Amino acid sequence: MKKILTVFCFIFLLFSSGCELLQKEFMGRYGLKNCSFELTSVNADIYPNYSNLYKSYAIINMNIRVDNPNSYKVILDRMLFDLLINDKAVLRDIENTTKRDVDPGSSMTFSIAVKVTYDEVNNAADGLFEGIKEGNVDYKLDATVFFDSEVTSFSYKTTIKEGKI
Repeated sequence: MKKILTVFCFIFLLFSSGCELLQKEFMGRYGLKNCSFELTSVNADIYPNYSNLYKSYAIINMNIRVDNPNSYKVILDRMLFDLLINDKAVLRDIENTTKRDVDPGSSMTFSIAVKVTYDEVNNAADGLFEGIKEGNVDYKLDATVFFDSEVTSFSYKTTIKEGKI
């Protein structure tokens, strides 16, 4: 009986120390739900093609800030975005797969750049490409934030726009 109890205690200690590591890993990912996301800046570089307007395009550079209010580091595994301009869906399923860590009580900013063609923008709404050129449009990202584990992935949806959400 003593032998069984000793083995059980050893397994319990081994398991509980491993659980603490797993718990930190899980909290680091699940803690993303407490974070806020903000689109801090958007710049559009226009590349006009005067011989064929439909070959014109814009590169839209976006800076996204993540604020971590938690007392532990959070892990951002990947994100999937839909780009909306003036609340019109222009691009869908933009994937950002770079894993990032956000330290406790701090912020970090990362950049993404997307290419949108004249055709994609104007299919969403007439005159939208002109608005991008003039800089008088509103940008928004409908995002799905993923936190991955060895077994499965969890996700939640959020909207990222200029100013706090």
